[in-house]
Amino acid sequence: MQLVHVQLVNLKLVHLKFEELTDEVRGAWWSIIDRYPGTHLSHTPDWVDACRQSGRRIESFGLRDEDGWLGFLNIQVGRDAMQFTVADRPWMSFRMTNAEIAYPRWPVPNDRGVYQLILTQIMEAVPELDGIRFDALPEDDPLWEFLDKDPSDSGGIVHSPKQVSRRHQVLTGHAPIKRPQNFRKKEKRVERDLGPVRVEACRKAEDVPRFIEAAKAIFEKSWQFKDLGPSLWLCELAMLTALATTDHLACYLLFAGDQAVAFDLGFVFNGLYYRMETAFDSKFAYYSPGMIGLYYYLDEAFADPREVKIYDFGHGHYDYKAKLSHQVVRERFATVYRKRLKFAILVRMHALWVGLYDGMKDLLTSRGWDEKIRRLVKGKPGIPAKA
Repeated sequence: MQLVHVQLVNLKLVHLKFEELTDEVRGAWWSIIDRYPGTHLSHTPDWVDACRQSGRRIESFGLRDEDGWLGFLNIQVGRDAMQFTVADRPWMSFRMTNAEIAYPRWPVPNDRGVYQLILTQIMEAVPELDGIRFDALPEDDPLWEFLDKDPSDSGGIVHSPKQVSRRHQVLTGHAPIKRPQNFRKKEKRVERDLGPVRVEACRKAEDVPRFIEAAKAIFEKSWQFKDLGPSLWLCELAMLTALATTDHLACYLLFAGDQAVAFDLGFVFNGLYYRMETAFDSKFAYYSPGMIGLYYYLDEAFADPREVKIYDFGHGHYDYKAKLSHQVVRERFATVYRKRLKFAILVRMHALWVGLYDGMKDLLTSRGWDEKIRRLVKGKPGIPAKA
């Protein structure tokens, strides 16, 4: 994807109130989305409606000149934290109010002048913001190039940790997804002890309450619950119902007999299944429900009548993702903070912390102590965030 030149004369970013999202504006928005393949669902009118029904704060913006609309985007405003982590757990964090711009990608022209205008105008339109966070930028994306190479042009302080995240994707049309050699053996063990294995798809609004009830019960017995606490997605009945109403929701429950033992929660848009949450009941870990469920979820996703072409695991590397994926996208995270001394100091502190932590981690790994330290630290509670 290349940067393009957009004539900036009379170009402006309009802060759109919900009542200003008329049928005419929504029609223009959808027509522009058609020009930008790969647009993230969160930059659509449907996402605006879902967020409003669930009580999430969302702000919409439209880019236009004297001839009409050129692009649209949404930001989600909420409390966030700059975290100083040890063994993947927050050791110290500082609270702030940030706007999140989901990525990839948005239906906006790829132009440095457009990026500058968007960043400065959002900060002016929402004065309580401390920063604007992009989650997650492909390394070959023009927006990442702009923030990485020309940070001063952003109008703020750019904070981008050095870590690279990897997004794994399974593509349809490639070689069939083969089960591991021991898959059928594991499946038979489940059938013998617990009952038949089956997966149930939940795509309609009337399916949502039952799915959430079952998924919550599973999540509360998962390793994620122990490490991360309650799932925010599973607390949002209105949000998931709204996504189902607009035909974007895709959820799966894995059953062993009559017992729901695992789930997968995601949405479908533009031929992509994006996974938001997955878990299994650790009580059944012996039966490998996570591994068994994964292959069932993939089968269901690619059989979806909405013609899913890509199953996106989301960012984060795990061996099972690497083995199954046909495509890997390297991504970075970036936050643009207001030009204030507080944020300049915090960004500098965080960079020093990450450098020191990475150095210590390399040393511990070389001596074989890393897993012992990780287990020790994970048994300790994190330090609460400072306001």
